[in-house]
Amino acid sequence: MKVYLVGMMGAGKSTVGRILAQRLNVPFFDSDQMIEQSEGLTVDLIFDIKGEAYFRSLERNWLDATMVLQGVFATGGGLPCFNDNINRMNLMGTSIYLCTTIDVLLDRLKNDSIRPALKGKSALQKANFLTKIMAERHIHYTKCKYIIDCKYSVQDIVEDIISILKSDKND
Repeated sequence: MKVYLVGMMGAGKSTVGRILAQRLNVPFFDSDQMIEQSEGLTVDLIFDIKGEAYFRSLERNWLDATMVLQGVFATGGGLPCFNDNINRMNLMGTSIYLCTTIDVLLDRLKNDSIRPALKGKSALQKANFLTKIMAERHIHYTKCKYIIDCKYSVQDIVEDIISILKSDKND
């Protein structure tokens, strides 16, 4: 079983992914964490020092490495939008877009001091930034095999995904 979770920062990919992996009794992998470990740098430092193109190539390499793995994979927010990655995920496993609204993202990210794209931004600047990024990425995200509305509890989202995976197996 190979499940790729896709969505905006703050959509819940890592949180949902960890619980889903436990429930399915499979490993959990987070693209950003694994890239940071292999590079010995945070994502924001990789962007600052080596550039976005280098980071996107690391994401593609990570995605290629998942070909031989089974588990639940939380992807970085931009990963599906470059190098035809969303289509590769669809070929290799089940892709699921954790869809949420800007209001929910703002609420979840209001005190976030880790994500470099949000550091030092006012609430309005964060809203504008997230709206712009979501508009750019939506076309890629909606290519996922399934779309889950994330306005419910994490537990409900996990249950929805498990139901989808069970029905997918039966098709």
